[in-house]
Amino acid sequence: MAYFDIVKKIKKSGLLLFAGIFLFTSSLLAQRSTLSGTVTDSTGHNRIFGAMLLLTRVQDSTIAGGGSTDSTGHFVITNVAPGRYSLKCQYTGYKPNTRMINMPDSSIDLGRIRLTASGHMLKEIEVIGGAQVRVAQNGDTTTYNANGFKTNPDANAEDLVNKMPGVTNDGTGIKVHGEDVKQVLVNGKPYFGDDPNAAMKNIPADMVDQVQIYDKASDNSQFTGFDDGQSKKTINIITKSQNGTFGKVYAGYGTNDRYNAGAALNFLHGDRRLTLLGMSNNINQQNFSLSDISGAVGSTRGSGRGGYVRPGSAAAGFMVGQQDGISTTNSFGLNYSDKWGSKMQVSGSYFFNVTDNSNNSDLTRNYYTGSDSIFQYRETNTAATRNINHRFNFRFEYTIDSMNALIIAPRLTYQYTDYAKNIDGSNLDALLSSISSTMSNVSSLNTAWNAGGSVTYRHRFAKAGRTLTTSLNTTWNNRLGTGTNYSQSYYSAIDSSGIDQHSSLFSNGYTLSPSLSWTEPAGKKGQMLFSYSPSFSTGMQDKSTNNFDVASADYILLDSSLSNKYAYTYNTQRGGVTYKWAGEKLMIAFGADYQNAMLSGSQSFPPAGSISRSFNSILPDGQLNYKFSKGTNLRIHYRTSNDAPSVSQLQEVVDNSNPLQLKTGNSILRQDYQHMLIAHYGKTNFDKATGFFVFFYGVLTNNYIANSTYIAEADTTLPGGILLKRGSQLSKPINLNGYKNARLFFTYSLPLTKIKSNLGLTLSGGFTSTPSKINQQLNISNTYNVGPGLTLSSNISEKVDFTIAYNGSYNIVNNSYSTQSDNNYFSHTASARFNWMFYKGFVFNTTLDQTFYYGIGNYSTNFLLWNASLGYKFLKDKSLDVRVNAFDILKQNTSVARTVTDTYIEDSRSNTLTQYFMLTVTWNIRHMDAPKKDGQDNSQDQQNQNGGGGNGQHQHQHQGGQK
Repeated sequence: MAYFDIVKKIKKSGLLLFAGIFLFTSSLLAQRSTLSGTVTDSTGHNRIFGAMLLLTRVQDSTIAGGGSTDSTGHFVITNVAPGRYSLKCQYTGYKPNTRMINMPDSSIDLGRIRLTASGHMLKEIEVIGGAQVRVAQNGDTTTYNANGFKTNPDANAEDLVNKMPGVTNDGTGIKVHGEDVKQVLVNGKPYFGDDPNAAMKNIPADMVDQVQIYDKASDNSQFTGFDDGQSKKTINIITKSQNGTFGKVYAGYGTNDRYNAGAALNFLHGDRRLTLLGMSNNINQQNFSLSDISGAVGSTRGSGRGGYVRPGSAAAGFMVGQQDGISTTNSFGLNYSDKWGSKMQVSGSYFFNVTDNSNNSDLTRNYYTGSDSIFQYRETNTAATRNINHRFNFRFEYTIDSMNALIIAPRLTYQYTDYAKNIDGSNLDALLSSISSTMSNVSSLNTAWNAGGSVTYRHRFAKAGRTLTTSLNTTWNNRLGTGTNYSQSYYSAIDSSGIDQHSSLFSNGYTLSPSLSWTEPAGKKGQMLFSYSPSFSTGMQDKSTNNFDVASADYILLDSSLSNKYAYTYNTQRGGVTYKWAGEKLMIAFGADYQNAMLSGSQSFPPAGSISRSFNSILPDGQLNYKFSKGTNLRIHYRTSNDAPSVSQLQEVVDNSNPLQLKTGNSILRQDYQHMLIAHYGKTNFDKATGFFVFFYGVLTNNYIANSTYIAEADTTLPGGILLKRGSQLSKPINLNGYKNARLFFTYSLPLTKIKSNLGLTLSGGFTSTPSKINQQLNISNTYNVGPGLTLSSNISEKVDFTIAYNGSYNIVNNSYSTQSDNNYFSHTASARFNWMFYKGFVFNTTLDQTFYYGIGNYSTNFLLWNASLGYKFLKDKSLDVRVNAFDILKQNTSVARTVTDTYIEDSRSNTLTQYFMLTVTWNIRHMDAPKKDGQDNSQDQQNQNGGGGNGQHQHQHQGGQK
């Protein structure tokens, strides 16, 4: 069937299905009511901002709502059906207040809910130096009081969060108990989409009142109460006030023409929030997310700040805003959230980024083809990349009435990447004698559009626990690119070859995924979930490569071995049932889905052909949550899933951008089958302010999409007419069983009251087993790593702030076939941060980062990166800061990395930022309104026993971990 005919059929069937679902659910509308109130202290005069509320149905113990109070102490909860409820209200430093509620069929206002200060907690306040209680546990949500963690006035939210127990930052992003943070919210609302860096780096620490950490469930999970496995580790930053303006404007210039300028401004007015971000610099400060780097990740490796040893992917470095080499960045961002009327909540952001990066690097890769065969590949290269990115996303949440809601979330991204790289590479044998060499110049110019969105309609019935959710998710992508490849390769004194080619690439595809889920109460404490979610995906890719024709002086000679036209469809039908039982301490859920997947592909050039496969899978799922006591709980989640190969993996076209290392696809790839187990155990002692956490993550994948690499030990002609010279290689993806990955993370935190500091101890271990084939022989590469960590952060005062940290990692690599690649290596980083405000506004800051690598070949190193600054704060409010900054005082900064794969070990080194001095002027803006006191309005206490809560939006933001 023709590609566009398939597209039309998918569009028609998907839209008809969604239309039918929507019309069916629209006939089920009913009416619900809202609750509201105000939380104050025991006097009734001081309103409490950030108090947490939880509304639970008495009949079946399921959560009906929840949230937190705003800057005026007020809360509203919507979509509450008539019935009997329990409302729990709590805030750190106060005793919880629980009310029984008889909800009528109309909206009510509770007036004031008063909280009484806890004498026991007040005693603990004195022990830790006058600050409020630092940590509180509410179900799966951990709340930290920012006042319990002292930072200097110039610190940002990232500096504050890094002091909190269980939070670590190893250079690849913020982690909580070993798990990556995927999203950061501000006052419960998205901040520049899912980019965790934007809020952490641009919200001042002194504007933060509380930090909440929890697993934020997906929209559907929040509504139904069933975890679909799509939760994100989330940090929610609650500001001290929701009215006012804060931020900073800065500019600096230094030696070697280094400059840095920008602004971060936040405008808050009740529900409305507007944030403006801008930056321009050439000192490697960036604001990246993964969507900014399409087409560029292949050119990166490691960290430009100083490097780190890791087995991870190249894209990981972008998540912390770092790139190898030297980068010049110009970016602008706009974030907006508001409430339009009483029924519409909106949020969205736009981000624009231009980055120019120059990177010079050299690397060594060791390949092992058997017990006696060793090949080494060495390369020096220079690369230049320009990336332009526009990113837009929005979310509309419309409450039709108390029983029905509609969510619309569109998104759009445009990327432009201009890339050029010069490569000087050579293959060496076991005696390090040259086998072959190449000098190549490659370039590419790519534009890519990515669009999509979701529409979700949700309905609650009058019967508690009965809900219906329908949704439609779509994605669309389009890529257009051109490239050039000029190279000259030498295999002996008389054997050489050259390439002079132009290529073009066009690809597009989209996915249409409607879904339907129904929940039904089953007994007093049980609930059933019935779900159906088909998915329709289609795509195509057309690559054409032409060689230079001397006669016509043009690129008109089509190279069929490097050209290909391929189209595919991947359609699934999935449905299942899950049962959940929730008691006071124990929650268990188990179920299974059945999935039928159809994968078909057709190749129209060079040889015509097609494939068609059907896969049937049973996908079980299970959860267990057990609350041993207050502050101690265990959560276990087991799930299974399938992933299909991408069109680039299916397309059998050769990538010859490096003539010594060819790559191609595989049209007969199958989908994989993945088992995943995640376990969390947490124990918090609120009296002693200590915490112990364990996190485990394990994955077993069959039909894993692995690599098959053929390294020619002699000149070889492969099927398809591909000629490999000795030492050259061809790799392609294949399916293999037995991929395993496991990670275990321990953390223990406690206050050291005698020195007014916080101590965090960590121990992590990991294991990865990756199957691959090397010259048709199965190789299992096992990597083990273990490492201790320590963080000591001060809690003395705003004028003296220090942090001492250590992280070590010992790595062992064993292989079943290429045993010569077995290797042990070690790395550690020891760092110290010290900030001191002394004598009438003078400020001294210094950082020391000692990095040590051992066992990574020619690049084993030990270096110290020392930065310092000295400044003075002007004006009465000390808002104007002028300081001199010194970077890399000892001139030791370097960027090295080790990358371990299933077929080689690579050690690399890149150019990086070196010593410079800069004068910087910063204006810190703080104009915040204080929360209103009770005397500022005329509201009266209502002695009504019918309780209230927070709105549905806040339910999942603050109670996202509870089900």
